[in-house]
Amino acid sequence: MLRMIRRRLGRERTADVIVVGAGLAGLVAARELAARGVDVRVLIPWQSNHVTADWLARGYFGECLRNGIRIFGFQHAMIHAKTATIDGIWSTVGTANLDRLSLTGNYEINIELLDEEFAADMEHVFSIDLSNAFDLTPERWESRSWLSWASEQILRPLRPLL
Repeated sequence: MLRMIRRRLGRERTADVIVVGAGLAGLVAARELAARGVDVRVLIPWQSNHVTADWLARGYFGECLRNGIRIFGFQHAMIHAKTATIDGIWSTVGTANLDRLSLTGNYEINIELLDEEFAADMEHVFSIDLSNAFDLTPERWESRSWLSWASEQILRPLRPLL
């Protein structure tokens, strides 16, 4: 999915990007896009069945927030979608996680669509999903518990493995 998003945006272009279920690699890509001035909004499950991966991804949140990425934490339910829309025209939907295992060893698939109506539907679903999410503001992130901070630091060496 990351390759598709980069190809769609090109090198010089800026656009609105909405990503659902970004994962660790998705957050890294989002930082690159935000640094170019792209409006990036990411909806991630606040709790999932991959606790270690959750903590590894959270290690990037501070930098993402400082770079202008809006992160929304989906609450009280699992979100398994891997979707993105760009400019209200291009969309991708699929099963591919943005991690080494999914991209190299698992049987995963995503589709790309160039359709304004479909992209509008995707953005509408995103807005509905936001009603079950909180906006992770920089202030909220900085006020996290010392245990959360310590967990991020302990797991930091494992980030390249995902």
